[in-house]
Amino acid sequence: MLTTYRAAFDDVYVFDVPQPGSKLFVALPFKQTVSRDEVVKRAGEIGRRHHLNYDLGAEIFGFRNAEIETIRAGAVLKD
Repeated sequence: MLTTYRAAFDDVYVFDVPQPGSKLFVALPFKQTVSRDEVVKRAGEIGRRHHLNYDLGAEIFGFRNAEIETIRAGAVLKD
């Protein structure tokens, strides 16, 4: 899936989440350097705006640009 995201979008960020083995991808249609603090702040704002009963910003850790993520195998999905 990450191979497909990286092929389709100009910038992709990866977040580890509490569920073991799971990752969250955030894809942007343009190159933009984003700090972890900025993402946590924006996630908190989204959580409040949508009245989530948990702190979305607190769930974000393991933040990194997908360019440094190692991909063992896979092809771009075309379906």
